[in-house]
Amino acid sequence: MRTIEITPNPSMMDEEIQIVIKNLYSGQHITVYSQVQERKTLFRSHAHFIADLNGVVNLASDNSFGGCYTGVSPMGILWSLQPVNEKGGFKPARYLPRKVMDPQEFVLRVYDGHLNMKEIDRYHKEGKLLAEDTVLRKFCSDGIIRHEVNHGRLRGVIFKPKGPGPFKGVIDMYGGNGGIVEFRAALLASHGFVAYTLPYFKYKDLPEDIPDVEIEYFIEAIQYFQTLDYVHPGISLIGLSFGGGLIVFLSTMANLGITGVVPIGAPHYIQFPMKWKGGFYPDPQKCDLTDFDGCDFEPDEYGGIYGASLIYGESCDHYTTPIEKCSKSTKYLFIVGLQDGNIDAKRSFEVLNQRMIKHNKENQVIALVYPKTGHFVDPPHMPQTVFGLYFAQYDTIFRCGGTLQENNAACRHSWKAMLQFLNRNTGSSSKL
Repeated sequence: MRTIEITPNPSMMDEEIQIVIKNLYSGQHITVYSQVQERKTLFRSHAHFIADLNGVVNLASDNSFGGCYTGVSPMGILWSLQPVNEKGGFKPARYLPRKVMDPQEFVLRVYDGHLNMKEIDRYHKEGKLLAEDTVLRKFCSDGIIRHEVNHGRLRGVIFKPKGPGPFKGVIDMYGGNGGIVEFRAALLASHGFVAYTLPYFKYKDLPEDIPDVEIEYFIEAIQYFQTLDYVHPGISLIGLSFGGGLIVFLSTMANLGITGVVPIGAPHYIQFPMKWKGGFYPDPQKCDLTDFDGCDFEPDEYGGIYGASLIYGESCDHYTTPIEKCSKSTKYLFIVGLQDGNIDAKRSFEVLNQRMIKHNKENQVIALVYPKTGHFVDPPHMPQTVFGLYFAQYDTIFRCGGTLQENNAACRHSWKAMLQFLNRNTGSSSKL
């Protein structure tokens, strides 16, 4: 009887596992299929393999000869998972798991022959299945506590490791899509940090639009987080996209006790006006914050979807965040994808870095630059995407860049580097 061996199982989401199919015929051609359901979206992938002389296929060492990825990739059957619509066609969507306290269930199936998706569906209906099993992937290790924040106007979720602490603290923010994203904070807690995922619009009773958000909200959140008994003094901030620009801006306030900053695909200024000190910052009357004139709108192979590189107009350069105002104890780890289709992340980093060099603070900056990587750099081994941002004014989904394989490689490398950076630079200040 054919069997699938998964080691370890269950496993952490950022952990590499071994998948081995045994008791095949020598030289047998097989298709390994995977799927995961996240709310209303089904993600699917498949890969083609040939069994060795002993009738074994090991995904950690054997080539995939076709399907959703090729070559050797131990986790390829998972990171290559792609969203499909009701008819089985491509559906632009991003894997954003909501129930992070529960294991994510990835179904694995093995079929005879090298099949395409339509053939896989037909074989499944006909019961032509060689083997089936489920990969369980966890964001939260044992003992993690999930606590919802309802402190004054502050909202969000804090993930706390087992024990009294104090723990090194991290505040995690995402970008312009709004809502709350919990999986990265949950994984950070599993690595020993107390992590606060901080939403700021389109969540519960928070504002619906960014211009209605007050920058003071973030200052309150940072101050509140550092008053908790189980949070060690001196916290770090992580931010993706718009959230990345925000955390760079907040890091210039030297009295907030921010010791580590990780901007991912971040602009060099706050892209959309926000309430600040009774007015707005940046001033929407003085620059075009969403200047799309320089964008490259090229028809995409999926139709109705376009690629873009949002190179914001230089009219806003005078709103560049004065990063040099940061404390001498604040360190930065910039994560930059050179094929970022949403932010000109390379130029934004260079603009900010030049300011640090000019003020003799270049030794406070580290940059991880990935040539074939797009906008989204998340924890590794999760389903990757090159899409994900919807802009209502164009009624389209923007291609966010990179390739699935290169994006996952960047996720794998940067995640390890980020954990090292956070361990080294978090928790080195006194209580406010």
